[in-house]
Amino acid sequence: MKILLPVAAMLLFASILCACSGIERLDDIVLSPDTAAQEQARRQYEQSAADYRECLAASPANACDGQRRIMEADERRLSAAVLGLKTE
Repeated sequence: MKILLPVAAMLLFASILCACSGIERLDDIVLSPDTAAQEQARRQYEQSAADYRECLAASPANACDGQRRIMEADERRLSAAVLGLKTE
């Protein structure tokens, strides 16, 4: 029992340190200078996803293949922008 308390305290402290370091990395991503590019990619993806959903509601799924491809390409661009990768 005497050893359990220090081990539990050490694990709690390590967990807090890990959580804090994760928050700092998230802040770095959110506050990166490419925020405008990320926002543009996000808007483009949201619009293409809305277009695809609208097509699905109006017609059979196989008729919306073009909209699905556009949405998937926009999703890849958004992921690349968030991760800071260069596209094209």
